[in-house]
Amino acid sequence: MKRKLNLVGNNTLTVSLPSKWTKKYNLNKGDEIDLEEIGPELRINFSKNNIKKQITINLDEEVTTSLVWRYIKSAYISGYDTIIISFKTEKIKYTSKGKTIGQKSDLMPINDLMHSIGIRFFGMVIVDQNHNKFILKDLGTSDELDVKGIFKKVFSQVKTLSETVKEVADTRNKENFANVLALENNINRLTDYGLRILNKRNKNEEGDHNLYFILETLESIGDSFYDIFEQVIKQNLELTEESKNSFNKLVILFNNFYETYLFKKKNLILVHNESKKLNLELDLNPTNHLNIKFKLISDLIKSSIGPELIKLCETKLVEED
Repeated sequence: MKRKLNLVGNNTLTVSLPSKWTKKYNLNKGDEIDLEEIGPELRINFSKNNIKKQITINLDEEVTTSLVWRYIKSAYISGYDTIIISFKTEKIKYTSKGKTIGQKSDLMPINDLMHSIGIRFFGMVIVDQNHNKFILKDLGTSDELDVKGIFKKVFSQVKTLSETVKEVADTRNKENFANVLALENNINRLTDYGLRILNKRNKNEEGDHNLYFILETLESIGDSFYDIFEQVIKQNLELTEESKNSFNKLVILFNNFYETYLFKKKNLILVHNESKKLNLELDLNPTNHLNIKFKLISDLIKSSIGPELIKLCETKLVEED
């Protein structure tokens, strides 16, 4: 591709950019670009923020609600600004991991599903709807937001969830059921939002990879505490003294993990060793279903503690309030 140089004023030479290329990458008058000299070459770079990513998801008749959630969640976390979803039917099969207490009909109207999705992801809004086609657009997120602040909120919410589920298991206080549901939902929303911001950053900052990993791990830990809640409530399990003791140690373990990561109040290696000790105790009764869940959470905490993450912790991510 060749371009002629134009003289502006007495000394300035300019060259036009291909219209097709500027439209593709959403470049407009006033946008800043970077020029890099490489010998006889001149390389043009532009901010990643100018690129508006769009994806179209075409779904067939066999799609389920769980799959729709996964498709949209994946696109959202990946950083797409516009997500277009097309269905072939007005109702689809309802499937769930079991995260609602109660019964659902076999088929769910796509309008109801998309309304739930529209309010689930921060910044995304259904801007257009035509028959079985929906367009979600990002009207509010920014990669300049404080992802470390989101990290702290997720950590704090998982800590509260662990304590609330433990209290429900001990007392069966129904007033806390709604709190558990709200906490679990908010953890997932904040985690997805944090992962999205990390993916949309123009330049990766030191520690981003570790933050991404820990955010995903915290969401898994939150899901596991919620699974314990459902198992206890749905099956009306009465915890034995052994299970109560193990649950209490697990909540203390996560609290130490939280305090260490955010405020350096304890050595991270000691938390790692506490997890190993708890696992040895849980292994004494491997057929106990709750012990399996307890050990899963303990393993997630232990797996999060490695050399790189110890280094991240040493930077004291969040100052104590």
